[in-house]
Amino acid sequence: MASTLFPDFPGISAWTPSIGGRGGRRHPSCPAQDRETILNMVTKHFHMHPLIDVPGHRTPAQIYIGAAREIYLFCNQRGYIDTWVYLFNEWYNPRAWKTWTRCTAGDRIPMAKTTMLIEAHWKVLKRNHLYHYNRARLNLLVYVIMDRYFPDLRYKFNRDTVIGSHATRWANEFTKEWNRLVGREEKSNANALYEPSTETWTCGSPSFLTSRYLICKYLVRRFATWKIWS
Repeated sequence: MASTLFPDFPGISAWTPSIGGRGGRRHPSCPAQDRETILNMVTKHFHMHPLIDVPGHRTPAQIYIGAAREIYLFCNQRGYIDTWVYLFNEWYNPRAWKTWTRCTAGDRIPMAKTTMLIEAHWKVLKRNHLYHYNRARLNLLVYVIMDRYFPDLRYKFNRDTVIGSHATRWANEFTKEWNRLVGREEKSNANALYEPSTETWTCGSPSFLTSRYLICKYLVRRFATWKIWS
């Protein structure tokens, strides 16, 4: 399948996605010294998006091919065939790619990691409300969510968002990060290099790419020169 998707990848025909595929000298897995590099590469690929793909302005399909090529070449040049097999089967085949990357979201950049939000909800449900039930029945689960859990969520939402009487942890962290970026100096050729835009709130800088709050010094300094007081 990989050789059909990426026919121009060097040597891809010998690196078929099955353990034990043909090839030259092989390493059974990625050594420890290169694991951090691969993790950083996967993190970068997760954050890529057509709106912030500067200067290439590639389509989602082109971003996918480029990401797969980058990580394939890294594995190919070092003989990590089984590492590539795992990455392709679990992360870089077309079906898996759509489930974890931002570039497949079209003209919008997702801010939240949905899986993490769902896991956080289940963690609260299991630890605070269902700790006596290993396998709660569906009717009990619905009752607990609507009668016990939802009132707590509604109270916190009104307190933190509607009324604003209590600063959330993420709001404090956002304020701290914004104030830090206000005082940062920027490159003189930033406009040509990263194309920052406060209208679309996008920027091609590496810091914006991985920012939790989708901010960077180039956008912050163009939007305001003052600090936020918490």
